Amino acid sequence: MKHTQLHPPRFVKVLFLASVWYLTMSGSAKAVVVDKFDGVATDIGVQREPGGVGGVEYRVRGEFAAPSGVNLSNSSVILLSLLDEIGADAAGELLTVADSAPLLPIVLEPRRQSTQTKAVFETKRVFRPHIRLQVNQRAGRMEFRLKIDRALSRRVPALCSGYPSGQRSLFRLRFAIDDQVRVPIEVDHVNAWDCSNLEGFQLKARFASAGERPPALPPAPTDGSVTARLWIDAFTRTTGQPDWIELHGEDSEDEGGSIVRYVFESGDGRVQDGLEPNAKLIYAPGDYFVRLTVFDADGNAAATTRSFSEK
Repeated sequence: MKHTQLHPPRFVKVLFLASVWYLTMSGSAKAVVVDKFDGVATDIGVQREPGGVGGVEYRVRGEFAAPSGVNLSNSSVILLSLLDEIGADAAGELLTVADSAPLLPIVLEPRRQSTQTKAVFETKRVFRPHIRLQVNQRAGRMEFRLKIDRALSRRVPALCSGYPSGQRSLFRLRFAIDDQVRVPIEVDHVNAWDCSNLEGFQLKARFASAGERPPALPPAPTDGSVTARLWIDAFTRTTGQPDWIELHGEDSEDEGGSIVRYVFESGDGRVQDGLEPNAKLIYAPGDYFVRLTVFDADGNAAATTRSFSEK
Protein backbone atom coordinates (compact mmCIF):
# COMPACT_ATOMS: atom_id res chain seq x y z
CA MET A 1 0.00 0.00 0.00
CA LYS A 2 1.44 3.34 -1.05
CA HIS A 3 1.70 6.16 1.44
CA THR A 4 3.30 9.59 1.45
CA GLN A 5 6.65 9.84 3.18
CA LEU A 6 7.79 12.61 5.48
CA HIS A 7 10.33 14.68 3.52
CA PRO A 8 13.88 13.69 4.52
CA PRO A 9 15.15 17.24 5.31
CA ARG A 10 12.24 17.84 7.69
CA PHE A 11 12.70 14.44 9.33
CA VAL A 12 16.44 14.99 9.78
CA LYS A 13 15.71 18.39 11.34
CA VAL A 14 13.22 16.83 13.75
CA LEU A 15 15.73 14.18 14.79
CA PHE A 16 18.41 16.82 15.27
CA LEU A 17 16.17 19.00 17.46
CA ALA A 18 15.09 15.99 19.49
CA SER A 19 18.68 14.89 20.01
CA VAL A 20 19.73 18.39 21.08
CA TRP A 21 16.83 18.55 23.56
CA TYR A 22 17.72 15.14 25.00
CA LEU A 23 21.40 15.95 25.45
CA THR A 24 20.54 19.33 26.98
CA MET A 25 17.81 18.22 29.36
CA SER A 26 18.86 14.72 30.37
CA GLY A 27 20.54 16.05 33.51
CA SER A 28 18.17 18.88 34.43
CA ALA A 29 14.57 17.80 33.88
CA LYS A 30 12.93 15.77 36.64
CA ALA A 31 10.34 13.19 35.69
CA VAL A 32 6.84 13.67 37.09
CA VAL A 33 4.87 10.89 38.76
CA VAL A 34 1.98 9.56 36.67
CA ASP A 35 -0.61 8.52 39.23
CA LYS A 36 -3.48 7.51 36.90
CA PHE A 37 -2.84 5.43 33.80
CA ASP A 38 -4.50 2.97 31.46
CA GLY A 39 -4.13 1.93 27.87
CA VAL A 40 -4.36 -0.70 25.18
CA ALA A 41 -2.24 -1.76 22.22
CA THR A 42 -3.68 -4.03 19.55
CA ASP A 43 -2.24 -5.98 16.63
CA ILE A 44 1.25 -6.17 18.10
CA GLY A 45 3.38 -8.06 15.58
CA VAL A 46 0.59 -9.84 13.72
CA GLN A 47 2.95 -12.33 12.10
CA ARG A 48 4.36 -13.34 15.51
CA GLU A 49 7.84 -14.09 14.21
CA PRO A 50 11.27 -12.43 14.47
CA GLY A 51 11.37 -9.49 12.11
CA GLY A 52 7.68 -9.80 11.37
CA VAL A 53 5.74 -6.64 10.48
CA GLY A 54 2.34 -5.89 11.97
CA GLY A 55 0.06 -2.91 12.41
CA VAL A 56 -0.25 -1.27 15.80
CA GLU A 57 -3.02 0.79 17.35
CA TYR A 58 -1.85 2.24 20.65
CA ARG A 59 -4.06 4.22 23.03
CA VAL A 60 -3.03 5.35 26.49
CA ARG A 61 -4.17 8.04 28.89
CA GLY A 62 -2.96 9.27 32.23
CA GLU A 63 -2.81 12.09 34.76
CA PHE A 64 -0.15 13.75 36.88
CA ALA A 65 0.29 16.83 39.04
CA ALA A 66 0.96 19.84 36.80
CA PRO A 67 3.56 22.53 37.41
CA SER A 68 1.92 25.96 37.36
CA GLY A 69 2.19 28.45 34.54
CA VAL A 70 2.89 26.15 31.60
CA ASN A 71 1.61 27.58 28.31
CA LEU A 72 0.60 24.63 26.16
CA SER A 73 -0.07 26.77 23.07
CA ASN A 74 3.62 27.75 22.99
CA SER A 75 4.89 24.27 23.78
CA SER A 76 6.25 21.40 21.75
CA VAL A 77 6.37 17.72 22.69
CA ILE A 78 9.26 15.36 22.20
CA LEU A 79 8.49 11.63 22.20
CA LEU A 80 11.42 9.51 23.37
CA SER A 81 9.78 6.18 24.14
CA LEU A 82 6.38 4.65 23.39
CA LEU A 83 6.09 0.86 23.61
CA ASP A 84 9.56 0.19 25.01
CA GLU A 85 9.59 -3.21 26.72
CA ILE A 86 12.15 -3.17 29.55
CA GLY A 87 13.58 -5.77 31.90
CA ALA A 88 15.58 -8.96 31.49
CA ASP A 89 15.36 -10.39 27.94
CA ALA A 90 12.95 -7.62 26.87
CA ALA A 91 12.46 -6.73 23.21
CA GLY A 92 13.06 -3.00 23.66
CA GLU A 93 11.21 -0.43 21.56
CA LEU A 94 8.49 -2.20 19.57
CA LEU A 95 7.60 0.73 17.32
CA THR A 96 10.82 1.15 15.36
CA VAL A 97 10.03 2.38 11.86
CA ALA A 98 8.05 5.26 10.38
CA ASP A 99 8.10 5.90 6.64
CA SER A 100 11.23 3.74 6.33
CA ALA A 101 13.11 5.86 8.89
CA PRO A 102 13.62 5.56 12.68
CA LEU A 103 10.49 6.66 14.52
CA LEU A 104 11.99 8.03 17.74
CA PRO A 105 12.83 10.59 18.90
CA ILE A 106 10.29 12.87 17.23
CA VAL A 107 9.07 16.41 17.94
CA LEU A 108 5.35 17.25 17.75
CA GLU A 109 4.05 20.80 17.39
CA PRO A 110 0.66 22.07 18.73
CA ARG A 111 -2.19 22.12 16.21
CA ARG A 112 -5.90 22.92 15.93
CA GLN A 113 -6.11 26.25 17.71
CA SER A 114 -4.39 25.03 20.87
CA THR A 115 -4.80 27.21 23.96
CA GLN A 116 -2.73 27.81 27.08
CA THR A 117 -4.53 25.04 28.96
CA LYS A 118 -5.52 22.63 26.16
CA ALA A 119 -3.46 21.52 23.19
CA VAL A 120 -3.28 18.82 20.54
CA PHE A 121 0.16 17.74 19.36
CA GLU A 122 0.23 15.53 16.27
CA THR A 123 2.02 14.52 13.12
CA LYS A 124 0.65 15.46 9.74
CA ARG A 125 -1.95 13.11 8.35
CA VAL A 126 0.40 11.98 5.57
CA PHE A 127 2.91 10.72 8.13
CA ARG A 128 2.86 7.05 9.06
CA PRO A 129 2.19 6.38 11.87
CA HIS A 130 -0.23 9.13 12.81
CA ILE A 131 0.55 10.26 16.38
CA ARG A 132 -1.85 12.41 18.37
CA LEU A 133 -1.23 13.61 21.94
CA GLN A 134 -3.96 15.67 23.60
CA VAL A 135 -3.04 17.48 26.81
CA ASN A 136 -5.43 19.31 29.16
CA GLN A 137 -4.37 21.34 32.18
CA ARG A 138 -6.91 22.07 34.89
CA ALA A 139 -7.13 22.27 38.65
CA GLY A 140 -3.43 21.60 39.07
CA ARG A 141 -3.55 18.43 36.97
CA MET A 142 -2.26 17.41 33.55
CA GLU A 143 -4.39 14.93 31.63
CA PHE A 144 -2.98 13.33 28.49
CA ARG A 145 -4.38 11.05 25.81
CA LEU A 146 -1.96 9.52 23.33
CA LYS A 147 -3.15 7.67 20.25
CA ILE A 148 -1.13 6.04 17.50
CA ASP A 149 -2.50 4.32 14.43
CA ARG A 150 -1.17 3.14 11.07
CA ALA A 151 2.04 2.19 12.88
CA LEU A 152 4.61 -0.44 11.97
CA SER A 153 6.06 -2.87 14.49
CA ARG A 154 9.12 -4.94 13.66
CA ARG A 155 9.29 -6.55 17.10
CA VAL A 156 6.91 -8.44 19.33
CA PRO A 157 6.99 -8.39 23.16
CA ALA A 158 9.68 -10.84 24.21
CA LEU A 159 8.24 -11.38 27.69
CA CYS A 160 4.66 -12.04 26.52
CA SER A 161 3.74 -15.29 24.81
CA GLY A 162 0.02 -15.08 25.59
CA TYR A 163 0.16 -18.36 27.53
CA PRO A 164 -0.19 -19.08 30.35
CA SER A 165 -2.60 -16.38 31.33
CA GLY A 166 -1.56 -13.75 33.86
CA GLN A 167 1.75 -12.85 32.21
CA ARG A 168 3.04 -9.32 32.77
CA SER A 169 5.61 -7.14 31.09
CA LEU A 170 6.89 -3.61 31.71
CA PHE A 171 6.64 -0.90 29.07
CA ARG A 172 8.07 2.62 29.24
CA LEU A 173 6.32 5.75 27.98
CA ARG A 174 8.52 8.83 27.93
CA PHE A 175 7.81 12.30 26.56
CA ALA A 176 8.41 15.92 27.52
CA ILE A 177 6.44 19.15 27.20
CA ASP A 178 8.64 22.17 26.54
CA ASP A 179 7.24 25.73 26.47
CA GLN A 180 10.70 27.24 25.81
CA VAL A 181 10.54 29.20 29.09
CA ARG A 182 10.53 26.77 32.00
CA VAL A 183 12.36 23.52 32.55
CA PRO A 184 10.52 20.98 30.38
CA ILE A 185 7.99 18.69 32.05
CA GLU A 186 9.38 15.20 31.58
CA VAL A 187 6.97 12.28 31.81
CA ASP A 188 8.87 9.01 32.31
CA HIS A 189 6.38 6.28 33.18
CA VAL A 190 6.83 2.53 33.45
CA ASN A 191 3.70 0.44 33.76
CA ALA A 192 2.76 -3.23 33.94
CA TRP A 193 0.92 -4.54 30.88
CA ASP A 194 -1.26 -7.65 30.87
CA CYS A 195 -0.21 -10.13 28.17
CA SER A 196 -3.03 -12.61 28.75
CA ASN A 197 -4.81 -11.78 25.50
CA LEU A 198 -1.75 -11.66 23.27
CA GLU A 199 -3.12 -14.48 21.12
CA GLY A 200 -5.80 -11.93 20.25
CA PHE A 201 -2.97 -9.44 19.61
CA GLN A 202 -3.91 -7.17 22.47
CA LEU A 203 -2.04 -5.77 25.48
CA LYS A 204 -3.75 -3.91 28.29
CA ALA A 205 -1.96 -1.54 30.64
CA ARG A 206 -2.86 -1.20 34.28
CA PHE A 207 -1.47 -0.47 37.71
CA ALA A 208 -0.41 -3.81 39.15
CA SER A 209 -2.20 -5.20 42.18
CA ALA A 210 -0.87 -4.31 45.63
CA GLY A 211 2.13 -6.43 46.54
CA GLU A 212 2.70 -7.69 43.00
CA ARG A 213 6.36 -7.49 41.95
CA PRO A 214 7.27 -6.41 38.39
CA PRO A 215 9.71 -8.46 36.28
CA ALA A 216 13.27 -8.16 37.60
CA LEU A 217 15.69 -5.74 35.97
CA PRO A 218 18.81 -7.21 34.34
CA PRO A 219 21.44 -8.20 36.91
CA ALA A 220 24.56 -6.02 37.08
CA PRO A 221 28.12 -7.00 38.01
CA THR A 222 29.29 -6.07 41.48
CA ASP A 223 32.59 -6.23 43.34
CA GLY A 224 31.20 -5.60 46.82
CA SER A 225 32.15 -1.92 46.86
CA VAL A 226 28.54 -0.70 46.47
CA THR A 227 25.99 -0.68 49.28
CA ALA A 228 22.28 0.00 48.68
CA ARG A 229 20.27 1.52 51.53
CA LEU A 230 16.54 2.16 51.34
CA TRP A 231 14.13 3.70 53.81
CA ILE A 232 10.49 4.61 53.40
CA ASP A 233 8.61 7.62 54.77
CA ALA A 234 4.92 8.54 54.53
CA PHE A 235 4.72 12.08 53.14
CA THR A 236 0.96 12.18 53.72
CA ARG A 237 -1.21 9.90 55.81
CA THR A 238 -4.97 9.62 55.30
CA THR A 239 -6.43 6.29 56.36
CA GLY A 240 -8.26 4.48 53.58
CA GLN A 241 -7.09 6.93 50.88
CA PRO A 242 -4.11 6.98 48.49
CA ASP A 243 -1.11 8.71 50.05
CA TRP A 244 2.23 10.13 48.92
CA ILE A 245 5.08 7.86 50.02
CA GLU A 246 8.75 8.82 49.78
CA LEU A 247 11.37 6.18 48.95
CA HIS A 248 14.85 7.31 50.03
CA GLY A 249 18.07 5.94 48.61
CA GLU A 250 20.46 8.83 49.27
CA ASP A 251 22.27 6.93 52.03
CA SER A 252 23.55 4.35 49.53
CA GLU A 253 27.35 4.31 49.24
CA ASP A 254 30.19 3.46 46.90
CA GLU A 255 33.70 2.96 48.26
CA GLY A 256 36.02 5.48 46.64
CA GLY A 257 33.38 6.74 44.20
CA SER A 258 29.77 7.79 43.93
CA ILE A 259 26.38 6.38 43.01
CA VAL A 260 25.33 7.48 39.52
CA ARG A 261 22.03 5.59 39.04
CA TYR A 262 19.09 4.74 41.29
CA VAL A 263 16.43 2.26 40.15
CA PHE A 264 13.32 2.17 42.34
CA GLU A 265 10.84 -0.69 41.71
CA SER A 266 7.68 0.42 43.48
CA GLY A 267 6.08 -2.98 44.04
CA ASP A 268 3.01 -2.12 41.94
CA GLY A 269 4.52 -2.03 38.46
CA ARG A 270 6.19 1.38 38.43
CA VAL A 271 9.91 2.01 37.99
CA GLN A 272 11.87 5.23 38.50
CA ASP A 273 15.30 4.97 36.90
CA GLY A 274 17.84 7.81 36.88
CA LEU A 275 20.06 10.15 38.87
CA GLU A 276 17.41 11.04 41.47
CA PRO A 277 18.22 9.32 44.82
CA ASN A 278 14.62 9.60 46.07
CA ALA A 279 11.23 8.69 44.66
CA LYS A 280 7.90 10.23 45.67
CA LEU A 281 4.95 8.06 44.63
CA ILE A 282 1.23 7.79 45.35
CA TYR A 283 0.20 4.42 46.81
CA ALA A 284 -3.30 3.08 47.27
CA PRO A 285 -4.02 1.20 50.53
CA GLY A 286 -2.33 -2.19 50.49
CA ASP A 287 0.88 -4.12 51.16
CA TYR A 288 3.94 -3.45 49.00
CA PHE A 289 7.39 -4.90 48.37
CA VAL A 290 9.86 -2.22 47.20
CA ARG A 291 13.27 -2.74 45.63
CA LEU A 292 16.17 -0.29 45.16
CA THR A 293 19.12 -1.08 42.88
CA VAL A 294 22.06 1.36 42.77
CA PHE A 295 24.98 1.56 40.33
CA ASP A 296 28.35 3.28 40.40
CA ALA A 297 30.24 4.75 37.44
CA ASP A 298 32.02 1.42 36.80
CA GLY A 299 28.76 -0.52 36.48
CA ASN A 300 28.98 -2.20 39.88
CA ALA A 301 25.61 -2.58 41.58
CA ALA A 302 23.86 -3.52 44.78
CA ALA A 303 20.20 -4.00 45.66
CA THR A 304 18.05 -3.97 48.75
CA THR A 305 14.35 -4.47 49.46
CA ARG A 306 11.83 -3.30 52.01
CA SER A 307 8.16 -4.01 52.57
CA PHE A 308 5.55 -1.62 53.94
CA SER A 309 1.79 -1.28 54.35
CA GLU A 310 -0.26 1.68 53.26
CA LYS A 311 -3.36 1.92 55.48
